[in-house]
Amino acid sequence: MKDYFDDREHKNNFQYSAINFGSGSGREDIELINKGWEVLSIDLCPESFKVIEKNTQNSKGKSVFFHGDFNSVKLVKKYDLIMSFFSLPFGNKKNLDEILKNINNHIKADGIFVANFFGEEHDFVKNNKAYGLSSKELLMKLLNNNFEIIEFKNNTYYRKAFSSEGKKIKWEVLEVIAKKQKL
Repeated sequence: MKDYFDDREHKNNFQYSAINFGSGSGREDIELINKGWEVLSIDLCPESFKVIEKNTQNSKGKSVFFHGDFNSVKLVKKYDLIMSFFSLPFGNKKNLDEILKNINNHIKADGIFVANFFGEEHDFVKNNKAYGLSSKELLMKLLNNNFEIIEFKNNTYYRKAFSSEGKKIKWEVLEVIAKKQKL
């Protein structure tokens, strides 16, 4: 993904815009804002915005923060990039089709959707902390919501959880880069 955005650095005018559903520490948001992007960061934790603001004080870009969850945000424009890392699977699986439809309706014709989801064997899924999808199920949901798949990976590895103290868990992560299908 980084290669795709390296040539999209701006001096002003916020020519490119992005949304991050579940911005967390804001790592991706900060990088884009510092390149001159306008980024809408959505997160339940108000501390996330403080981190982003602190790390982009002298940047060329613009940050906007929405404190809440991605199911309740009302999008009003189209974006070049919509991303979500380790966030969507903590929502309600029943809302996924509506979220994907909303994303597709608010992404520009040449825009990109980058996200990851949990597979059915992820420990968070097994412990009912998140929902999981099979690769086939996720691909069908994306295709049914008018996305063209650019890249898809199913990775399994063992690593500490976000707040785990030393215990490694099984991660099955479905990574996707997609764009809006031309109809």
